[in-house]
Amino acid sequence: MLITTIGYRTLIILSVVLLAVTQSVAQRVAFVMANGGSDTNPCTRSAPCRQVQQALTIATSGGTVVILDSGEYEDFTITKSVSVIADKGITAVIGNSGAYAGATISDGTAPYIQVTLRGLSFVDSDNGIIVDSQIDTLAVEDCTIEAPLYGIFARGPGRYVIKNTQVRHSNYGIWFTTSTRQITATIDDSRFEYIGTVGVMASGKSQVTIRNTVSADNADGFAASNYGKLVLENCSATYNSSSGVSAEQSGNISVSNSTIAYNGIGLKNSNSTLRSFGNNRLSNNSTNSSGTISLVNQQ
Repeated sequence: MLITTIGYRTLIILSVVLLAVTQSVAQRVAFVMANGGSDTNPCTRSAPCRQVQQALTIATSGGTVVILDSGEYEDFTITKSVSVIADKGITAVIGNSGAYAGATISDGTAPYIQVTLRGLSFVDSDNGIIVDSQIDTLAVEDCTIEAPLYGIFARGPGRYVIKNTQVRHSNYGIWFTTSTRQITATIDDSRFEYIGTVGVMASGKSQVTIRNTVSADNADGFAASNYGKLVLENCSATYNSSSGVSAEQSGNISVSNSTIAYNGIGLKNSNSTLRSFGNNRLSNNSTNSSGTISLVNQQ
């Protein structure tokens, strides 16, 4: 009986020790710092890590990685629910030359992950943000992206929320595309400028609503193709060399209360559906419209 009692006590002590060790390794919040951080540190506020990737191994699922100071940080891959944030006033530059993407989000197993990226600057990597697999939600807030290929390439089904984000000097600003399950996306208060191909593209099983957003000085401003659906509300498409708004190859676009001006073609429909409400401002394009534009009265 004494031996059994001692055995139970030993197991209890070992469980407490293991729990303490686990809690010391895994943290709800992990911190990184460019100046003075080290990846041999435990990623606490007083002893932060150097790189986001190391902090991601420390932060628990559903936790947060906080960038404490301005500086350059290497690219990272996310495979669990987490937030990576930098406060206002901090310039956290993410990416390095030749890297696939500043942030790669890849998991694809249920329950699907929820990710927030806030206050980050993605530069130098081939792509800004890549989503490779199905997600629950990706929120991109207060970010700037300059990447030669894709600003954001969203090819994983799920929900996307883009707010107050700027994408510049990329070949594609944001491309939503999936042939399997649905993408549902909203873009608010954002800008897409100096994009080589198109500011925002919705294709495949993508439904994208864009509000209070500018797409300017690109080849195409906003586009939908291959059954993708795009709704524009109070947006601006200006100074795009090819078209301001383009529905292509069975794309579906509705435009309301928006300004389409100084483009090659203002509204362009190529074998698709393009609806324009009576409150749009369409002027000073080389060609104001091309193809069939369905005029819809406001209810």
